[in-house]
Amino acid sequence: MRSVPIFTAQVLRWTLVVVSMAALANSQNVASQNRTKTQLYKVQVSTGQVVADTFVGTHLQGAANLVAQGAAGWSLVGVGNFRHNGDKGLVYSDNSTGSLAVLSYGGSGDTTLRHFSALATPGAQWTARAVADLNGDGHPDVLFVNKKTGQVDVYFFGGHHGTSFLGSQTIGPLSATGWNLVGAADLNADGHPDLIFQNHSTQQVLIHYLGGSKGTTVTATEQLAGNGFAGWTAAGMQDMNGDGHPDLILVSETTGQSQVSYFGGALGTTPIGGELLDDSSAPGWAVIIPSGSGTVNSAASTSTTGTLDTTADSGSSPFSQLTMAQQIQGAASTPVLIFNGTGTSSTDVTAVINVVKTVKLGYKTANSSQLDGMSQSQLASYKLFIVPGGDSVKIGNNISAKAAANVHNAVSQNGLHYLGFCAGGFFGGFSKYNGLNLTSGVWFSLYADYYKGIHKEAVSISFPSQKNLDIYWQNGPDLSGWGSVVGKYPNGRPALTEGHWGKGFVLLSGVHPEAPASWRYGMKFNTPLDVDLAYAATLVTAAFNGAMLPHY
Repeated sequence: MRSVPIFTAQVLRWTLVVVSMAALANSQNVASQNRTKTQLYKVQVSTGQVVADTFVGTHLQGAANLVAQGAAGWSLVGVGNFRHNGDKGLVYSDNSTGSLAVLSYGGSGDTTLRHFSALATPGAQWTARAVADLNGDGHPDVLFVNKKTGQVDVYFFGGHHGTSFLGSQTIGPLSATGWNLVGAADLNADGHPDLIFQNHSTQQVLIHYLGGSKGTTVTATEQLAGNGFAGWTAAGMQDMNGDGHPDLILVSETTGQSQVSYFGGALGTTPIGGELLDDSSAPGWAVIIPSGSGTVNSAASTSTTGTLDTTADSGSSPFSQLTMAQQIQGAASTPVLIFNGTGTSSTDVTAVINVVKTVKLGYKTANSSQLDGMSQSQLASYKLFIVPGGDSVKIGNNISAKAAANVHNAVSQNGLHYLGFCAGGFFGGFSKYNGLNLTSGVWFSLYADYYKGIHKEAVSISFPSQKNLDIYWQNGPDLSGWGSVVGKYPNGRPALTEGHWGKGFVLLSGVHPEAPASWRYGMKFNTPLDVDLAYAATLVTAAFNGAMLPHY
């Protein structure tokens, strides 16, 4: 491998963003958000937890836990569709040896680990920095930076699983000394991904346009104009507003907030405003942008079978086939029934539906009269019944005693599973207002803060095997007296409980991890919205599968 010259690009002057231009861009973004769906990934650096986020514009539509905890000493480099079947290929690098591994996830909610393969690397003196298809063959490639010289090389991959080494080439003429290679995106719309660098000290962002037969020749260099990069780490670029131009994703080094800065123009470097993606104060999370356009493909694989590819290469990494097999969960095709009758909050019904969509489960809804008209056998045709938040008294008073008995019996006798959020938690317990009594006669009171005159807030929920989460609470129950305790309120009382009822499984939540961003307004959350939504997805998946969560 040969050495290359150091950056020779001239430093361009920063251009201030005109407020009126930003307002115009934001008004344009509102319209485009209705049709642009993209995906980002967030990784918690300390634990390796990976959350997959689905955005419509800058609106977080849903999130799911992809990896609960990463392997020690390995870092997530990028994400690409290596297998050409819609699976998400997470590329991990061993921090000490430079070894690479691709873990491909698919199936229900894209959370089933379906394939593993080691990737060829230049060795420990190189750092894998980004994943992008440079040569345009439809297969993601990996970009490496030499730790001493700053030389940038690309390793081309292809073959049946997209992980066979096809050769390497140096990107030139450039060197990454003093700069972080943060990603690749096609800014000038010439069909070749361009490299995105951020300066270690000044934090300015530089674009190196690439061309040539394999997309490895630097044809020009341009600086992203703007004045808001100081104190922010660039994660890369992706078109978030659907205007055909990649936008810059940034993460605050102090608060962990993330934002998007919109760009356009012939070279894709003209600033046109920006918006926050997540205003939660949650340092310690990094954003990973998938290779390609990042647009969610509705035609992607929808297979729900959790089978591990026997050609997976266990290699020398900690991602062994045994470890993967333990993560695989088979998903059934039986749909979910979501109650949207009198007494439920329409906003929460929508929030629950979004979570169910996130984990790619089929669903139907039933209002009060429809539930009254359903027999026990009809209810038993579903695998999971979800009751969102609202008013549990109204919910119970507006269904018949027969309907409540049918649900109760479908759970105990037929194995229907039940998930209740807040009012749904009350409704799942004993109540004279047609409560389902899936709790052996236990009646639930309100969480203690209600009696202090507090009716909604961010509460810190503790868990036996993960960090606390700040979750939205609004007049939710204290779930003492029934089941195994999954999570606790700050006063130590149960906030989430689970247990088996006859042949069925019951999971109750006194809080709203599924709460949309609008509910969090005016409150301070130290947990990002996507992490809470991902936990809601975990609850739905656990309830659907009847799988006990870690509990005290």
